[in-house]
Amino acid sequence: MKQNEEALEVLLILRRRLLNRMASVIVENREALLNGHSEGNNPLGHNTDLTEIMKSLEELDGLISGLVPLTNEETSESVPQASIPQIDIEPAAQQAKTQDHGNNDDIFLLFRNLVAKDRMEEASRELSKTLQMPLDRMVTATRFFSRAVKTDSTLSELLHRLCTHIEDWPEGECMRALVKTFGFQAVESQLAMKALRTRAREVLKAPIVA
Repeated sequence: MKQNEEALEVLLILRRRLLNRMASVIVENREALLNGHSEGNNPLGHNTDLTEIMKSLEELDGLISGLVPLTNEETSESVPQASIPQIDIEPAAQQAKTQDHGNNDDIFLLFRNLVAKDRMEEASRELSKTLQMPLDRMVTATRFFSRAVKTDSTLSELLHRLCTHIEDWPEGECMRALVKTFGFQAVESQLAMKALRTRAREVLKAPIVA
């Protein structure tokens, strides 16, 4: 594993641990958070642990966003470059038509369009449906993708290539792509890869409706 990739993996592990810690603190302080009074309508502001965790998460997100473009450059050197069609935001009617025809290249098309329009809640639900993973985790993954793609627009192309080559690329390459696009850990990447490969095989077997 190259240095930038290893650093990114460490940061993602730290981020997930902080999120787990944050969840514990919220549950432990449930009554105080729900029933307490706070200045400025900020129920989190008077909890020292939550304040520190949120500050650390913000700093980690900044570091992760800075490393993502560097690790993508490394991936572009190691992953065979396929011909990448231009990815445009399609009208809703054309999206529906594309999905009805079961085009494997466009598994994430609706998700990317929703993110581009800042419809994050709908995008999270779409991602949860696509990857067959819990919605709460997909909310985090969607936010990660939204921030990362603003820093490096080639992430959208990487996601497109992943869909195109989900059956061809080695598992390691697929998992690295999922880590870079969604901030997944190893287990989550494996689950997502399995869901995508299952979806791809189903699409290939499905008849095309004119």
